[in-house]
Amino acid sequence: MIPDDATRETLSKLIYDFNDAWTLFANDKDMGVLDYVTDNGEAYDIIHRFPAGTMTLSFEKNEIQDMKVLEDRANVYVHES
Repeated sequence: MIPDDATRETLSKLIYDFNDAWTLFANDKDMGVLDYVTDNGEAYDIIHRFPAGTMTLSFEKNEIQDMKVLEDRANVYVHES
């Protein structure tokens, strides 16, 4: 199913917010990124192994290339710059 504009906007904001939280974590060790991942899941483990504070990351925009929603899951292809 191709999502409606409201669904696209919601998913786009979630992706942007996660990327912003990831950037704050990578640059400043801000642990707010954990709000976006499942406790003890794969992303959670990666965050706890990642050498936060050792680099400078930034992003300016996310551009959704394609999006499909299947029941309770979404596949989103995003170009980040």
